[in-house]
Amino acid sequence: MGERPVTVRTLDPPLHEFLPHSAKEQAEVAAQLGITPEAVKAKVDDLYEANLTQTTCGVSRDDAGKSLPLYLARDICRVAHPFATLDQDGVGQLVEMGTRRGRSTSPDLKVGICGKHGGDPALVEFCHRVGMNDETS
Repeated sequence: MGERPVTVRTLDPPLHEFLPHSAKEQAEVAAQLGITPEAVKAKVDDLYEANLTQTTCGVSRDDAGKSLPLYLARDICRVAHPFATLDQDGVGQLVEMGTRRGRSTSPDLKVGICGKHGGDPALVEFCHRVGMNDETS
């Protein structure tokens, strides 16, 4: 790799980059698998995961409907739907701490976040505030 910059993604494997996104791509995969394009789209949507959110909150997207009301009532999580926007007080603290500590040993460390939250203006502002280099969806 020499002098070229390298990005190593360890927390969020880039699975979404290999999924069929357009209706045409999904129709092609559906035809190959012998299923409906709607089934492919549903599976693609299911595979978008907020892994750091799930790990931090101890809740999966599937269980969120049952668990999150209790988490909110007990002030464990302050965001009604942490899979739609980043819980900046919880998950965000881990991201900020990881960025700060990583840069304390490697000042040129490239830090980014990737996931379904990408279009959330609050996330874009958060990423800028904590000094991240990249935010994509």
